Amino acid sequence: MKSMDAKIWNGLFFLFSGKAYSIFALLFGFTYYIQYNNQKELGKDFSSRFAWRMLLLLGFGLFNTLFYAGDILTIYALIGCVLIPIRKLPPVATLIIAFLLILQPVEWIRAISAHMNSIPAVEGEVFYGKYYHMLYETQKSPNFFTMISGNITHGRLGTILWNWDHGRFFQTAGLFMLGYVLGKKNRFAFGRLNLRFWNRTLIASILSFVVLFVYHNYFSTPEQATYAGQIILSIVKTWSDLAFTFILISVFILVYYNGGKDTLSFFKPLGRMSLTNYIMQSVLGALVYYQSGLALYKYTGATLSLLIGMLLCLLQWLFCSWWLKNHSQGPLEKIWHDLTWIKKPKK
Repeated sequence: MKSMDAKIWNGLFFLFSGKAYSIFALLFGFTYYIQYNNQKELGKDFSSRFAWRMLLLLGFGLFNTLFYAGDILTIYALIGCVLIPIRKLPPVATLIIAFLLILQPVEWIRAISAHMNSIPAVEGEVFYGKYYHMLYETQKSPNFFTMISGNITHGRLGTILWNWDHGRFFQTAGLFMLGYVLGKKNRFAFGRLNLRFWNRTLIASILSFVVLFVYHNYFSTPEQATYAGQIILSIVKTWSDLAFTFILISVFILVYYNGGKDTLSFFKPLGRMSLTNYIMQSVLGALVYYQSGLALYKYTGATLSLLIGMLLCLLQWLFCSWWLKNHSQGPLEKIWHDLTWIKKPKK
């Protein structure tokens, strides 16, 4: 199975690693636009409610961290607040800010500083790896509470440092803003001009990805392994992933509006309950893989894990389809919605 595992691992990472989170971030900004615009049409400002909503999301993220140390909701809840001050800016100004953030200015400053000071090559292990090492030890414990303790301490800190080291904080903020502008420009709606826009986006994304991918692979050699070189390669890899993200998005939209709507609508139940599914996956994953559960991490490689993931996804789809027959929202979506719009106590 080792050969098959390697192919599955590399294939899945090529398709989804660094891309799935980017799509998630874009949709996060798009969702904010929908909510902000709906309230604006009612003559209300959504800012304070959105800030409260992010605080609630932080709570969901902390709960999710109990089962999955790599939780992204806590980070999104904190970064999401950048959408409040840019809500009234013209789209062009928002795009300029998003572009500057996606350039990853702090990473470039680090690279220039490392080059000027001739800092030798180091691995990310020095920066955040020690926390992951401690996390892995707690995940091997048969004690459920030891596993939870490791996730919310070593795991949480390691994840934050990993995201910082890979420039995810600035890129995520930029992607939030891009999603907001795409919503403001109504780019996800059906129309001749929008189809032309996504066709052009697809072509530009393919060309950008090819150039960045070739550059990254060509210079990913031991001879280039200075610390500054590592940082620059990390930046290029991030841009390459982002270009591939827009390939995926463009293809999805073009297929959806060119005869694939009925087929792709199969996934609608999962999307309508995305928060519930995200946290449910963490709980199920902890049950399946950790030592305090079935401990399948000892026995399953990438191939069997892919099959397990597909089975769990199918079970989630069945659950979502059943639940939505009698409810307008998923259970956690309902809680988030009701708490978001809870009335302020009267004086």
